[in-house]
Amino acid sequence: MSTPEDARDRPDVLTFVECGIGYRAWLADARDQLWPISDCRRPWVPGINTARCNCGEWSSLRFEWSLYEGHRVLEPAPEHPAPAADCECGLYSWRRPRRRWRDDPVRASLPRVIGAVASWGALYVHDDGFRAEHACVVSLAYHAAARPEALAVLERIARRYRVDLVPLDELEEAASRHGTPLPDDLRPPPVTTNCGASDQSTSP
Repeated sequence: MSTPEDARDRPDVLTFVECGIGYRAWLADARDQLWPISDCRRPWVPGINTARCNCGEWSSLRFEWSLYEGHRVLEPAPEHPAPAADCECGLYSWRRPRRRWRDDPVRASLPRVIGAVASWGALYVHDDGFRAEHACVVSLAYHAAARPEALAVLERIARRYRVDLVPLDELEEAASRHGTPLPDDLRPPPVTTNCGASDQSTSP
C-alpha cells in the first residue's frame, strides 16, 4: 500500500497498488451490459472502470467534454477525485458475498447479476464494504436454482465482460485468482455523507 501525492490531503482514503477483491450485484439490460442497481449511472464496461464524482450544486456545476462509446458527450466535471471520505462517490463493493444471494434465489436471478470485482487505487473502506477509484469485473456467478435459459444469458454476459461464470458457491475461490480480500481491521471511523455517488449511493 502506498500514498501518492494527490491522496495526501485525503487521510481517510487508503491507496492500494495491489487488487482488493469485493462482491456486488448489477442489473443486466438487453445488450448484456451491467448497470449499478441503485442509480442511473453509466454501465460497467469490460476491463477498467474508473469512478467519477457527480456531486455538486448548480451554482458550482462545471461541464467537460469526454468520449463515451465513440461519441463526444458533455458531462459534469468532477469536483474532486473519487472516492472522497466526505462524499459517497466511488465504485462500490461488499467485502464478502452476501448470504441473501444464496438464501434467496430471486436476489441472484436475472435481471440481477452477481459477481466479483478487483479494485485498486484509492479505496475508502466501510464496515461491510468499500468504495474504489478503479475496479474491474473478474468473475460472475449463477445460483444453483438458475434455469437453463438464464444460464445461457449469463454465459453471454460473461463473454462480453471476458470473465468466467462459476457457481455462486465457488465465487470466492474464483475471485481469489485476481486479488485478496481486504483485511478485517481496515475500518476507518464513520463520516457523514452529503453528495451524490458515481456508482451507487447505497449497497452494491
